[in-house]
Amino acid sequence: VAITNEVHKWAHMVEVPSALQRLQRTPLFLASDMHQRHHTAPYDSYYCITSGVLNPVLTRTHFWQGLLRVCRRFRQ
Repeated sequence: VAITNEVHKWAHMVEVPSALQRLQRTPLFLASDMHQRHHTAPYDSYYCITSGVLNPVLTRTHFWQGLLRVCRRFRQ
């Protein structure tokens, strides 16, 4: 959990140190440009905040929208 919070924080940094930039170019660390999609309307995709590798797959399969529908059913 600690590393997830750090990687997420790095994705929000305006000035990213070069060592972190190299890590963000690998599939292991979330890059700022990919994470920015999560902060773009309609705010319903790209929720993976550690590596982001699964974000495109989860978006194409509408995973998050389906999960939200399931959660809403349990709330009622």
